[in-house]
Amino acid sequence: MDDEDWGQAGPGFNNNVPSSNNVPSSNNNSNSNSNADNGNSSQSDSVLGTASDYLNSQPNFNQSDGRDNLNEDVAQLRQSLWNEKASPEILKYQDIIVDDLKAMVDHQQGLVDAAGETVEDKFKADLYQREINRVVYLLKSYLRTRFLKITRHCKFILQSNEMMSRLSRAEAELIVVPYVELSESHLKKTFLSDLPEKFQGVSDTNGSDPSMIDSPNLDEYVFCRVLEDIGVLMVDDDPIELNVGDIYALRYSNIRVLLEENKLHLV
Repeated sequence: MDDEDWGQAGPGFNNNVPSSNNVPSSNNNSNSNSNADNGNSSQSDSVLGTASDYLNSQPNFNQSDGRDNLNEDVAQLRQSLWNEKASPEILKYQDIIVDDLKAMVDHQQGLVDAAGETVEDKFKADLYQREINRVVYLLKSYLRTRFLKITRHCKFILQSNEMMSRLSRAEAELIVVPYVELSESHLKKTFLSDLPEKFQGVSDTNGSDPSMIDSPNLDEYVFCRVLEDIGVLMVDDDPIELNVGDIYALRYSNIRVLLEENKLHLV
């Protein structure tokens, strides 16, 4: 597709706009601006209307086909991203949501790539491409956030069965294990090999203060929004009533279980 085929509102919009034969003409200068506005409106309505009609007439591009599921998955992924960014520890990998959105993106991208060359097809394909780009951005942000947290506490995660169970298979096999092996090999080659043997270990947590294995700080404060009426929560011997819609700043350790049960989310 040539660069000149892409207009401001979508591909081919500027160069292939429908004619405005239906726009009334007048020699009266006072009505020229109004007529121009009506002409622009008619052109836009024609493009949008025709694209919408074509969209609804194609079973593969039906606007209502899977839209509710897609929007729900996108909303859940967005919240999972915020939870992941705000929590000090790695959370459970949202495999169902990620796999569903990946499949949807691949399917829709194939339809966009196979779109026709008419102005309606190009305009429709451009709208779909923008939505695809938005979903892909969320997916990449979610996976990138998890990658950074995994590498930050990689050794701690590897030694914890609970933490390892929260990872995807790719994260466990392609990130955690190789990262730990490479980091230990690098440390030994650069300076650990020159130290006495009893100081060469990189996993010694016994008698080491601070610990040589970096672990997440579960006592740091986080902001959370309550999703349902929970009742009274004891925080440092002080009762706090959690009602739906309330926002609190609490220690992560106090609301960790509630987050896992989806009774609140982080903000």
